[in-house]
Amino acid sequence: MGVTFAEPAIGALQAVGTDVDCSQSPYLWLLLNGWSFQLVLAVGAGVGVAAVIGVLRFLEGWSLKPIIYILLAITLSLTGIVQAFTHETHGVIALAWDCGAVTTGPVTVPTVIALGLGVCAASPSNSGDNPLAAFGLVTMASLLPITSVLSLAIYLHSIKSPESIVSCHDIAGIWVAFFSRCQRYRC
Repeated sequence: MGVTFAEPAIGALQAVGTDVDCSQSPYLWLLLNGWSFQLVLAVGAGVGVAAVIGVLRFLEGWSLKPIIYILLAITLSLTGIVQAFTHETHGVIALAWDCGAVTTGPVTVPTVIALGLGVCAASPSNSGDNPLAAFGLVTMASLLPITSVLSLAIYLHSIKSPESIVSCHDIAGIWVAFFSRCQRYRC
């Protein structure tokens, strides 16, 4: 989970949040600005759960395909649920799927593959000594962050309305403008 915080592209995602128009995409704006730490935490949790499932898969001798099919079905179902809120979650689906790609970068992939190779080599159920078996862990490390970000978006949708996000953004903008003006004129 911790390697996600070191991933360079995650920091870039947070920087992009300032360019999002809150009135056009309130949930995307909130995820990238007010909830950016929770967003990174959700992505990291997805990678962490993928690592746990991957380790269990090696230790228990589970087949990769059923796990991937189940995860893909869950991910696509959550995408459909988030899509049902089309005008309110504009851009959130793209963010979630981008997080799946962003998290499998130069820090996470070598770490996850090394974990998979080590556990695969030490696993009592590894009969084929197939070093490529560790790459299934990277697939799960891509799918589960998507699922966790979509779940976070559904949670946000359940606790905050788009109108409340926009009104909070507008009020914050008024305060920022007021304090910047006071600073300029030394009020």
